[in-house]
Amino acid sequence: MSAAAYWAVRLSCADHLAQSPLPQQVRAGLRLAPGNAAYWLHWADLEEADGQRGANGIERAAEADPYNANVWMHAGLQAEMDGDVAAAEQDLLRAARLSRQYEPRWALANFYLRRGDAEHFWPWAKSALEWSYGDRNLLFQLCWSMQGDASVILDRAIPDDSVVLRDYLRYLLHNHQWPAALAVAQKLEPQASAQDRELLLGYADGMLDQHYYQAALSAWNALCLRKLVRYSPIDPGQGRPLTNGEFAADPLGIGFDWRIARVPGVAAVRNESPSGLRFEFSGEQPENCNLVYQYVPVQPGGRYALRFGYRTEGIEPQTGLAWKVADAATHREIVIPSLELSSDMWTSGRVPFVVPSDSETLRVTLTYRRRPGTVHIEGTAWLRNVGLERLP
Repeated sequence: MSAAAYWAVRLSCADHLAQSPLPQQVRAGLRLAPGNAAYWLHWADLEEADGQRGANGIERAAEADPYNANVWMHAGLQAEMDGDVAAAEQDLLRAARLSRQYEPRWALANFYLRRGDAEHFWPWAKSALEWSYGDRNLLFQLCWSMQGDASVILDRAIPDDSVVLRDYLRYLLHNHQWPAALAVAQKLEPQASAQDRELLLGYADGMLDQHYYQAALSAWNALCLRKLVRYSPIDPGQGRPLTNGEFAADPLGIGFDWRIARVPGVAAVRNESPSGLRFEFSGEQPENCNLVYQYVPVQPGGRYALRFGYRTEGIEPQTGLAWKVADAATHREIVIPSLELSSDMWTSGRVPFVVPSDSETLRVTLTYRRRPGTVHIEGTAWLRNVGLERLP
């Protein structure tokens, strides 16, 4: 028992001394526990920080624990600094054989990047990503430093793992790499889970802003098919391409759902029973403003009719409330019949139009434009059962 207590105290003192930033204390710790490889590596780091070679400490660490991958990573980096590239490679490969963890693979990927050796870089970069955890952005940056071709990176470095794909897509969106993001999203969409919902919604929104409409629609439909949003998938060639026309759910304000604009002097509220959207106008709203809008995929050259139900209260005729249909990319307005929303009773409205042959996505907007010679409207307007119907 006395011997056990002695060694416990000795090792505790050694650990305390060996973790010190002071070289003399580390040396004292090594005298108490000369067989601890981690202490020798710490000693080597202090030597290097002081402008000296840490090779001796690394050698002693290797003698103490030759099966420690961390020791051989240190040895490889030291050999590379000494100019012995062949020895550095062998030491790093030995570390990777001894450990199935991320760090040796990260070290090898960096080594081959510094050598400009793409053939050996890609397998180790991919292996590092397969074993990675936490923040992967440095690994993604490493890949882009080796090769600026997004298809090569995706093919040779990015594993088909939803966690890695999710992080890589987030990295690409943050760096505005839209074409590269498209290919990654296509791999993630079929396996999307609840953890991918917000990312794919943001991706779809970004692709809409960049006019990659088919990519945005693909992501949106994947979310619908996997029940991550509560709507049915959109097929521009079939059925009705407008989403949430009954306002049965709170608009997401993103993707292909309604976006309610924040307008001073206008309060927009969704009613639940019966479902619909209500606008309260204070009379202090701007003279021209958009109230609610939605991106709608359509067939180029197709004939459509926008149908809707509405009612107003306390608002005089010539309300200035009307629909506007425009090409989403060019903002070019499509000529539609003039129909201002004004009725004390529920009324059905219908606005037919033809989609230009070069338009694939429209922006359908309910607007307010004060008529010349009239005052700002005050009162309430209700909207329900909005749909876009394909005509023969």
